[in-house]
Amino acid sequence: MGEPRRPSQSWLVSRDRELQVQGFVSAVTELGEKSDSQVASVYEDPNRLGRWLQDEMAFCYTQAPHKTISLVLDTPRVLKLEDFPMKYSLVGGSSPGVGYVIQCTKDHRVASIDSIGNLMVSPPVKVEGKEYPLGRILIGSSFYPSKESRDMSKALRDFLYAQQVQAPVELFSDWLMTGHVDEFMCFVPTWDKSEGEKGFRLLLASPSSCYKLFQEKQKEGYGDMPLFEDVRESQLLSNRREAKTINQLLADENMRKQNDYVEKCINLNRDVLRRELGLVERDIIDVPQLFCLEQLTNVPSSQQTKKLYARPYFPSLLRVIVMGKNLGIPKPFGPQIKGTCCLEEEISRLLEPLGFKCTFINDFDCYLTEIGDFCACANIRRVPFAFKWWRMVPQTQA
Repeated sequence: MGEPRRPSQSWLVSRDRELQVQGFVSAVTELGEKSDSQVASVYEDPNRLGRWLQDEMAFCYTQAPHKTISLVLDTPRVLKLEDFPMKYSLVGGSSPGVGYVIQCTKDHRVASIDSIGNLMVSPPVKVEGKEYPLGRILIGSSFYPSKESRDMSKALRDFLYAQQVQAPVELFSDWLMTGHVDEFMCFVPTWDKSEGEKGFRLLLASPSSCYKLFQEKQKEGYGDMPLFEDVRESQLLSNRREAKTINQLLADENMRKQNDYVEKCINLNRDVLRRELGLVERDIIDVPQLFCLEQLTNVPSSQQTKKLYARPYFPSLLRVIVMGKNLGIPKPFGPQIKGTCCLEEEISRLLEPLGFKCTFINDFDCYLTEIGDFCACANIRRVPFAFKWWRMVPQTQA
């Protein structure tokens, strides 16, 4: 299974109901035009609320020496692809020749941790003399088995581990409410060809970086500036958020303790990623991000536990759409300093020196409500790797 690197098409769920979706679709369409990428709009089944677009499926491909076949990988969410409105839009209509693969669980039960958001492929890496020219599969799981822990279903794990040339790496994601690795990490390409450069950067969520940024702004005299200033009160209420100031956030000891816990979880994954992908610290960029701990909201009440799980406090800056040198990033609605969101300014400072143009897209309702999130509203089909998998000897875990 491959997840190639150059964007070819971006697929969007259009919504014209209570969300300000047209603005979202227009923003991503404009991003696609800047990157010379075709954008297709797909209208979802209103009963599904569009979550299937990335939570349940991903574009991939399979190859043999004589043929390449593009596929839609459907994870254990909805059992019959023919029930999807995308049957025509993706397979029979705008993309002829695209097949699909369905992975079902043995008992047909569905878990958030089985979703595509919990599946990622790294860029090509070399680790302790072993080369992975097609990258390595990254999946989230629980490192601490218990009655409350969540792990990917055996059927899906077995399918992924069978992709030997992309030897899977398991990360700790059970601390997140969704359990998805893409809420705390992502990759962006780089074009520096100098020695020691890997051709990409790993972005990791960093609560400590966010606190450091807010402390700097407080010292500069901007402690009274609020988060979510441009968000409607009704939106804040529906998402259980408040327009707190920098001073109030920094004085909130409970939230600080929650983010100290989150930082430990992320640092555990940092160690795994450094070891399994052969990374050094200069390959990693810490992105300011805060989380809060809440009870599960995406399970039936009968499955509710006393354990609390992490959820981004503001739209996650790690949920990035990469289209060449253009990045679509969720608008965080951070404190406005001299008319500019200090979180947007900081992420631009971190990424624009690498050659990127950052575009911040308003997806507040898409992201923070149970309707879905930024990446669930869009999916990207990329050009296959030039390297062919049969040219390498399968590698086991490093």
